[in-house]
Amino acid sequence: MNDTSQRELWSMDSDQLRKESLQILSRAIALLDKDPRMETPLADFSTDYAKGWHMAVGTYFRDALEIKQTPKVTEESKTVIWTQGGTFSFSQGDILYDTPLAYQQWDAALQHIQTAYQVLENTASRPEKQQVYFRKNPSYTGSLAGERNRGNISRREAILKVTPTEWTEEDKLGALVKSSTQSYVSPGLLDMLCDLGAMERKVEVVAPRFPGHIKIKIMVPNSDRSALCAKNEMTMSQDEFVKLLITGIQS
Repeated sequence: MNDTSQRELWSMDSDQLRKESLQILSRAIALLDKDPRMETPLADFSTDYAKGWHMAVGTYFRDALEIKQTPKVTEESKTVIWTQGGTFSFSQGDILYDTPLAYQQWDAALQHIQTAYQVLENTASRPEKQQVYFRKNPSYTGSLAGERNRGNISRREAILKVTPTEWTEEDKLGALVKSSTQSYVSPGLLDMLCDLGAMERKVEVVAPRFPGHIKIKIMVPNSDRSALCAKNEMTMSQDEFVKLLITGIQS
């Protein structure tokens, strides 16, 4: 295979990796504050830098991308896996280059750098916060058995007994059930009671997603590649900055 064919294959691989990262980014941005963390991280750091991304984002930026190690427990084992959250927090002073070759002796690094971003200002993004409320339906007179799971009727009756007819926050209802029955109630059981019509559920947006804020200085080499010079400055959201790191495209 000649060099041209090899470069074409690398380009195709990068395009696919970027596409996959953008899809994961969309899902991460859609996460709510209490949602489980995603088990598919934004970046593949198996080569120490995010594979396929336009910028050479190293493993030291995992925290800024909210990629963290999380325990995972199954019936067979307990392991630790990398997971993805929805908060992005690149910070003032962070500098990112478009090549891993930037991290060598500076004179040599300058021969390879085409673009660098330096963060000047920052505010972290925040996921959308929702509040879930439940209340008892006082007019419900049907069975609590359900069609699929007819077990533990007494447990459902006990939950319904302590559930107020006024809208009650999910956490407060959980505390009421715990105090009365000495055991926690799962969201799935509450949803089942709602499906039966014995309870009602509503969701309110307490705070919409805040996409964050970031101001960056874009730097490029001077004519003799002896230093980096400021080209211009840009302001965008943290969400948009992550997309820029992946694609190199300024929206």
